[in-house]
Amino acid sequence: MLFQLVAQSGAHTVAVVGLAKNAGKTVALNSLVAQAAHAQVTLGLTSLGYDGEPVDRLTRQAKPRIFAPAGTIIATAAGILERASASLELLRITAHSTVLGPVVLARVREPGTVELAGPAALADLQQVAEAMLAYGAAQVIIDGALNRVGAAAPRVSQATILATGASVAASSVQVIARTLHAVGLLTAKP
Repeated sequence: MLFQLVAQSGAHTVAVVGLAKNAGKTVALNSLVAQAAHAQVTLGLTSLGYDGEPVDRLTRQAKPRIFAPAGTIIATAAGILERASASLELLRITAHSTVLGPVVLARVREPGTVELAGPAALADLQQVAEAMLAYGAAQVIIDGALNRVGAAAPRVSQATILATGASVAASSVQVIARTLHAVGLLTAKP
C-alpha cells in the first residue's frame, strides 16, 4: 500500500505532485488519507495552490473531492472554510495569506470534504507544515497542484509521490520519457 511506503520512509512531510491535469494526484492523495485513517495515523493536509473543489475551474469537469477523516489537521485559506462538508475546529490564524484570505489551521471534528488553498511561498509552506506537526499531525501531505512541483523541494518535503499517466502526453513513449525526466529532476543531487 502507498501509505505503508510513506510510513516506512520516515518522512514527516510528503508532497503529492502531478505531471498533468487528470494524472491521478487527488486520487493518490485520497488513497493516502484513507490508508492513514485505517492505520489510525493523524495527517496534516495543505496545498501549494488550490485543490478539492468540485468542478475544475479551467475545464469545467467534475473533480474528485478531498476527504478528510476526523482528527485531520488542515491548513487552508479562511475564505473557503465554509465550503467544507467536514465539521472544523479553528486552531489558529497564521501570518500567511492567499488571495482567498489568511491561511488558517483547523482540526476536522466530523469527517467530510475539504478544499485546500495553502500558502504559495515555499518558506511559508514549510512553516505551515511545521505548525501542523506541532498540532499533532504525524505526517503532513502537501498537494502540489498542477505545475507546482515546488512542494517537492527538499526544504519543504522529505518525500514525493509523483502522479503520472495517459493525460501527460499523447503516446506512451512520451509519457514514459516525461515521467523519467521528472523523476530525474526530483532525485538529482544538489
